[in-house]
Amino acid sequence: MTTVPSVRFALPGRWVKAELDDPEAVSTLRDLLPDDHPGSEAWLESLRAAGASTLLLRVQSRSAAAIAFIWPPRESSGDPSLEGLRARLGVEGQSIAHERGYATVRDRRTGTGASQDVVTYGVSHPDTGRILVVRCVAFDHTFEPIELEDFDLAAGDLTWDET
Repeated sequence: MTTVPSVRFALPGRWVKAELDDPEAVSTLRDLLPDDHPGSEAWLESLRAAGASTLLLRVQSRSAAAIAFIWPPRESSGDPSLEGLRARLGVEGQSIAHERGYATVRDRRTGTGASQDVVTYGVSHPDTGRILVVRCVAFDHTFEPIELEDFDLAAGDLTWDET
């Protein structure tokens, strides 16, 4: 198993963090998921299978949301360009400006529920081409424009060290 880098990512509000390889943290986080979120265990397993390592959950809010940090297993190197990122992820995605020149795209889709919103960022490290996917999920609403702006700003400042 390849070790994944640590990511710096800042968001407003109160978020609970769980490393998905820590059963106690995952149990705590599962208890905080919205009651009407069906199949939480299957959802967490699908995230793990995709390469997710960390999950954040917004708590004490009338609109629950989660952010998963996913390191796709076969994407630890490759073309770091915007075109390469889009091709490797198989999405067109809107280009997002990044402070340090990492190729960054945003893809937004409605999830399984009528009011579920899924915003996915793909970020490619400029030196190695390693891809990080950051998936933002609104469980019971669509993200407000100000929330999307916050996510864009955070994704545009997200960095990690390749060692």
